[in-house]
Formats: sequence, C-alpha cells, structure tokens
Amino acid sequence: MPSSSQIPPDAEALEASTHPSGIRQRLSFISTLFRDLAVDVSGPNLIWRDPEDGTVRVFQLLADRTTIGRAPGNDIVLSIRSVSRRHAKICCTSHRIVLTDLDSANGTSVNGKMSATVDLRDGMQIEFGSFPMLFCNQPSQLGGDNQDSVSTQT
Repeated sequence: MPSSSQIPPDAEALEASTHPSGIRQRLSFISTLFRDLAVDVSGPNLIWRDPEDGTVRVFQLLADRTTIGRAPGNDIVLSIRSVSRRHAKICCTSHRIVLTDLDSANGTSVNGKMSATVDLRDGMQIEFGSFPMLFCNQPSQLGGDNQDSVSTQT
C-alpha cells in the first residue's frame, strides 16, 4: 500500500475551471460531482471526482492521523495552488473522526461553512481551498476503480 497518495498536477484544471458563486450554488456543484457513482467502498474515505472526465479517486483513511496538503510529505497531496502546503489533518478514533484546518491560507469548508475543526459525518462535502471532496464513512456505492489506501505511521 502506498504511504502517500497524490492528485496529479493536471488537477490544476479543477482550480482553473469555473466554480459557481454563492454557497448554495457551490454546494450544488459539489453534489453534482458525486451523483450517480457505482462501486463498493467502506469508510472512512475521502472521495474526489474529476469534473471534466468523471474519474473517481477514493482515499481510504486507514491511519489514526492523515494529513492533506500541497507538500510532498502529506499523506494526501493535492497539487493545486488553493491548497496550502500543510492544509488540514483528519484524526480517526474509535468514536470520532475529526477534521482540523491547519491555519491554511484559503481555509477548509464543510457543507459550505468555513471550519477550523469539525466532527465529520457521512456525506459531508469538504473543500480544501477550492478542491472539493466528499467524506464517506458508510459502505456505499461509489464510482471508479482508482482506490488509494492512506496508511501512515502514527
């Protein structure tokens, strides 16, 4: 299993693509990305779907602590400018899964609200900067066969 998962640099197209303005429109845009997906996945996971070609990436959160950011040392590397080098972390315990923004420049929003720390629930829509992902913590039907396991030493 890889110790680091990276969204390829061509994901810059996502940042350059036109995002609808306004929170409701933005959430609708993100919801549209994850509609009609079809592959078995058990959580906890972060799911990303390329808005241009529909490619789906599933990042299984197997470690107690997973870091997300632009720098190569993160567990999940998102290579777009709106994501800080050390953007956020997700900590998993037996009772809670907590997302914490690491004082990133562009912030982390959950379901359209900027959040410093939030307990994640299944189906929450997360934006790291302008990079949309879906949090899934239940067995679901999600699309694509590109599944990455993120398991790091804690």
